Amino acid sequence: MINILPGTEFKVSDNIGEVVWVEGIEFRPSIPTKFGIKPAFKCNVTTLTGDTAGTVYEDVLFFNAALVSRLQKSNGEPLLGELAMVQGKERSYVDLTGPTAQHHVLAESFNLS
Repeated sequence: MINILPGTEFKVSDNIGEVVWVEGIEFRPSIPTKFGIKPAFKCNVTTLTGDTAGTVYEDVLFFNAALVSRLQKSNGEPLLGELAMVQGKERSYVDLTGPTAQHHVLAESFNLS
């Protein structure tokens, strides 16, 4: 059974290590935040593993530069992978790793592919 929740319920930090299916909806170049004006990508996110597996979060805003860039380059194609902390040259950041064959099997089990 698939649950649908608002994007405000999705927290990246709570989903590190989980496999997700991310459907980009819209790039937003200027979103006001407490850190100033930031670019973001509005998405629907389906969790494929963990306690919330099968949950669709609608209208999630991703502000992380790596994810925003990846979504911009996807040309409207959904992204599949594991949300992970990646060690950069100066600091860690969140990105998607994969997808692996196992990730594809998970996506197919939720009729996503």
